[in-house]
Amino acid sequence: MARPGYVLELRSHRACQSAIVGKSVIQGENMKLNFNAKLMASVIASTLLLLTVAVGTSYVISVRALDYLGRSTIQNKIATLVDTLKMQNDITLEKLESDLGLMDKEVEVRGGFRLDADAPVPTTMINQISKETDSAAIP
Repeated sequence: MARPGYVLELRSHRACQSAIVGKSVIQGENMKLNFNAKLMASVIASTLLLLTVAVGTSYVISVRALDYLGRSTIQNKIATLVDTLKMQNDITLEKLESDLGLMDKEVEVRGGFRLDADAPVPTTMINQISKETDSAAIP
């Protein structure tokens, strides 16, 4: 008893029994598909192939886009950092020049620098490269 839409056909041959299930025919070890099954298999295979190509292309495009985005972001951050450091350096130089100007004025007010040759200060000097030591009196 077959369900509607299914046809079961048995042949009385010892080695070969064939059954028709749906629209495909199965005979022993050889598999034969009718036109509708072949059409459906080719549609599925084509769809899978196109899907694989689309996913692969999307992956390559997204990897390239992320690489570009990462590189451009890092370049932007480096440029911003360099600009910030230059600005901070300029501010520090202005402050230093201002402070040195004030110091020069204060030194002039107090009479400036002078060397006292009558009271030298004995000092030991060390050559930083050769590590030789030498003693001297600095006025």
